[in-house]
Amino acid sequence: MRERRKDTRFKCYLPCFISFDYGKNYKGYYILDISKGGMFVTSEDSCEIGNEILFEIQNKDGSPIVQGEGIIIWAHFIETVDDKRRGFGVFFKNISEEDLYILEQIQLILEESFDTN
Repeated sequence: MRERRKDTRFKCYLPCFISFDYGKNYKGYYILDISKGGMFVTSEDSCEIGNEILFEIQNKDGSPIVQGEGIIIWAHFIETVDDKRRGFGVFFKNISEEDLYILEQIQLILEESFDTN
């Protein structure tokens, strides 16, 4: 199968707060992989493909690292023999140049830690 993503994804476990209602309410989730173009968010909650979200990726100490807008481009909530993941894929829609730079730095750190294991 040919890879459709243009950006390399990196496995991670980062806290993320997401709002499905234009910033009125945020709920905590975890990101299991991330790239400059998007992220996979693990979730038991169902959501609609095409929903626009606001998100804030946080450091372990709770301080914000990256904030932006995204759109849910796929969702998977039924486990199968081949795929145990539950959650949704987010395409980053509006992210500042500064936040893109931060994502690149996060990826360098993840890549480095992956290479040493």
